[in-house]
Amino acid sequence: MKTLLLFAAIALSINVFGQDIKTIKIDNFEVMSQDLGEMTMEEAVKACADLGDGWRLPTKEELKMLYENRDKIGGFADYGYWSSTESGSSDAWLRSFVMADNQFAAPKSFAGSVRAVRD
Repeated sequence: MKTLLLFAAIALSINVFGQDIKTIKIDNFEVMSQDLGEMTMEEAVKACADLGDGWRLPTKEELKMLYENRDKIGGFADYGYWSSTESGSSDAWLRSFVMADNQFAAPKSFAGSVRAVRD
């Protein structure tokens, strides 16, 4: 039996590097409504950390939740998004927002999209 995730979404706004960016709050979880761009895993971790205040890459499971709520969050590219979940020492998990349930491990040197989240 498949469980449908229904969340109440609240729109907020933060200042990111001098630019106002909307965020979506789903329960106790906050998601940026825009990508930080395409970058390697190392660059993605740094970019999220540079935002401060607890911003980070989503886990593999959280990224699935973002995919399932993509219409409420909005702004996703048709590309693979980095998760913080590693798959060995040289790979990490990404999720494609083009096809349903398409997640894959890729080299950390791959240029993936980045969507920051925080608790």
